[in-house]
Amino acid sequence: MRVTFVSGEYPPDVGGVADYTYHLAHAVRGLGHEATVVTSGDARSNVDCVPVRRAPGWRLADVPSTARTIVDTRPDVVSFQYVPHMYGRGGVAAGAAALPWLLRRAGAPCVVSTMHEIASRWEARPRRTAAAFAHRAQAMLIAAASDRLVATNAAYARQLRRWTRGRRPVSEIPAGASILPARHGASGVATLRSSLGGDRQALVGEFSPFAVGKQPQALIALARQLGPVAQLVLIGGLRADDARRAAFERAAADAGVSDRITWTGQLSPSDVSRHLAALDLYVHTHIAGASPRSTTLVTALAHGLPIVAFDGPETGSSLRAAACLVPAGDVDALGRMAESMLEDPHARTEAGVRARDLHERGFRWDVIARTLMEALP
Repeated sequence: MRVTFVSGEYPPDVGGVADYTYHLAHAVRGLGHEATVVTSGDARSNVDCVPVRRAPGWRLADVPSTARTIVDTRPDVVSFQYVPHMYGRGGVAAGAAALPWLLRRAGAPCVVSTMHEIASRWEARPRRTAAAFAHRAQAMLIAAASDRLVATNAAYARQLRRWTRGRRPVSEIPAGASILPARHGASGVATLRSSLGGDRQALVGEFSPFAVGKQPQALIALARQLGPVAQLVLIGGLRADDARRAAFERAAADAGVSDRITWTGQLSPSDVSRHLAALDLYVHTHIAGASPRSTTLVTALAHGLPIVAFDGPETGSSLRAAACLVPAGDVDALGRMAESMLEDPHARTEAGVRARDLHERGFRWDVIARTLMEALP
């Protein structure tokens, strides 16, 4: 089967959907299928075994040409990766919303849209309200024009089934790890731990802590609650995080915890893996909770880390069994759970084993690719 993956981002672009598309395309190819990527990112077609075609763009004026570029790859299936903010400023992306319909008109035999995000939250501010409305309208158009839909968590799957009233098959398929564990010598990890203060303190960290939906203010509260027994390590991130980072640093200074927080800045995938391997505990602060759509959370699972997170609206049953959860938004409870885990090495070891086992059962890329291909006609 020939599958063409469509994404606004692709490596060397840095981001969750870029990583998702890269790993899934390669995993599908590993199952014996043909995979091609169409993207507007800076990818080069000669970097590896998956061919890459350049998309003309995602504006309404561009997407007819983009649709023809996709159809020219002669796919049996088009796998469209959708996040509103990837295709338009503020997530207002009429061109991306029209793409599945244009693909069907251009002769694409099967369009499968993967909804990594559906819409921003409703907020009592005119611009945010308008954007939230636009996001929902776009998602409804995509759902109506696609042959099949993939939701990355149960909450999204329920929403899509309500909108389509059962007229479109909806499969719930989680995301995989954006960074897979790399091989690190024990001495190298020990040296890194020492440089981060791990020979004197416990190391508690989060990967890409300034991403959309993450709550870095919870990390400041956590640093205050844990006190000098722990050092917070903020791992990796994007250039777009700089504004949030500056505000975070001011708030950390005002709270008197700047010396308890280390930010690594952007790292190579190998260095991200090495820093994760150095942690004693992983904290996930996303407002949606421990969601199977979070590539950063699944990266922590893949590294076998004990995880403390919120039990939010997107938290599924498998993650409830693997992570140590507290009520959504309860930052004090997050701190108490982290304290409890740091005081109990045996509990951390058991939680790490549960995390790695869950990743092996349901979040490996070959498992995700096989589930996707089995869901296709």
